Amino acid sequence: MLPPKLCKTEQHFVIGFVTWQGSRTTPLLADPINMGSGCQLGMGWLPVSGCAEVVMVGSSINERDQMLFISTDEGSSFQRQAVDFTPETVIFHPKEEDKLLAYCKDGRLFASTDLGRKWTLLQERVTKDRIFWSVSGVDLDPDLVHMEMQDSSGGYLYVTCLIQNCSDKMVTAQFLGKIDHNSLLVQDDYIFVKVTTGNRTKHYVSYRRNEFVQMRFPKYALPKG
Repeated sequence: MLPPKLCKTEQHFVIGFVTWQGSRTTPLLADPINMGSGCQLGMGWLPVSGCAEVVMVGSSINERDQMLFISTDEGSSFQRQAVDFTPETVIFHPKEEDKLLAYCKDGRLFASTDLGRKWTLLQERVTKDRIFWSVSGVDLDPDLVHMEMQDSSGGYLYVTCLIQNCSDKMVTAQFLGKIDHNSLLVQDDYIFVKVTTGNRTKHYVSYRRNEFVQMRFPKYALPKG
């Protein structure tokens, strides 16, 4: 059970949290629920075994002070860590639980290698929910991040970078040309993107990070939209 003092004594509310479990390959996200008295708590899965890290995203009632609540003992106790940005989503690395990505509503993406105590800005204009950690056994570097981002012309690109250096000069475009907004998907061995020109949409796939090829669908079986 989460300590009630996080809401009452500290006058802060939790807007959501994520947990990392060694038995799972994807982060777990939880929606907030209203607990009354100006407080919200996110309720969801907690680690059963193999990992003790829990990170909760919160802010003060006046929304001026942003912070994380960090636990290394499965939620029995929490340490408060102030941050200078407003995280909307926190994504744990699937293999190394001290590494986090944090996405903000304004499109900025941050990374931490010490469970949220220090953060580095990776990129701006990143598409929400189109951010993926490296896949073990497929990507060569565990610190690689796949993302969809908007370029200066307003188009969208599929790019990758390492969390240690994700400046504009170090970002690598992995698909030749622009892609449709909100179309990047990284799923294990496969990466999918979509490109629309005029009223014609083409779907592309890369297998085990090889060159993208256009997908072929049976007649009358093309996906809609």
